[in-house]
Amino acid sequence: MEGGGLKMKREKGGMFNFKMIKILFLIAGIVLLAGESFAYVIDGNLSPDWGVTPGQDWQPNKGVFWVVDDQRGDIYTYLGPGYGGQFYDVEAIYFDYDENNAYIAIVTGFPQSGRDYGGYYFYPGDIALDFGIDGSYEYGIITSSNRPSYALSGSPGDVYKVTSWATAYEGTHPGIWQGVSDPTVIKGGEQKRNVSLYYKSAGDEHYVIETSVPLNIFGDDWQIPLRIHWTETCGNDYLNLDVIPEPSSIFLLSLGLFGLGSLLRKKYS
Repeated sequence: MEGGGLKMKREKGGMFNFKMIKILFLIAGIVLLAGESFAYVIDGNLSPDWGVTPGQDWQPNKGVFWVVDDQRGDIYTYLGPGYGGQFYDVEAIYFDYDENNAYIAIVTGFPQSGRDYGGYYFYPGDIALDFGIDGSYEYGIITSSNRPSYALSGSPGDVYKVTSWATAYEGTHPGIWQGVSDPTVIKGGEQKRNVSLYYKSAGDEHYVIETSVPLNIFGDDWQIPLRIHWTETCGNDYLNLDVIPEPSSIFLLSLGLFGLGSLLRKKYS
């Protein structure tokens, strides 16, 4: 009887531990997701919500997708594919999303008003979105109402489903960078909606472009992976952020739970 009683207590203890571990894993997953969720205020200030201070601390909060290529120097400093130093530098792109919205932040040395150089005037490009990363750039977001004559007119925050994009140096020296900086600004498309967008100085020749776009604007086109591209109309510097998520934490937790459950069942069977 004592041996039987001991065996029954071990079986009950095993089932109890397994249930408790399952609950703990579930709680851990919920906490992990909550810890990676941030409230973004679209105001051009990246410090409180993204965790970024342009020119000082480029690394964002956990869970944010990001790429940084910060370069300094004067107008004759090479950037790739062209020159321009800090004045034309595309420094960083950040991205995050939740069940309702996509959040984008860009840091550059290029102002919203544009720059004049060598008798030519160059303008900030539009944010280009390539769903599936197949080179199609289906959507664009206008960043400035100050635009070249060949571009579609619009206001900051206008979201378009794009049918035609401009190339770098269009109207002056088209094709000079052999397409590596393209696209630049929207030439044709269907306007979907206007969203909140800030393009403002962050001090020390840094400028922030920040916006939030409801996912329902993209409809069935919305998908991950996603490429976010930005440049100026000259294309002297550009930056791409490829959003390719790692396996989700919940999936990894479920694998760990499954494995641990198998061990417990073997131990107490």
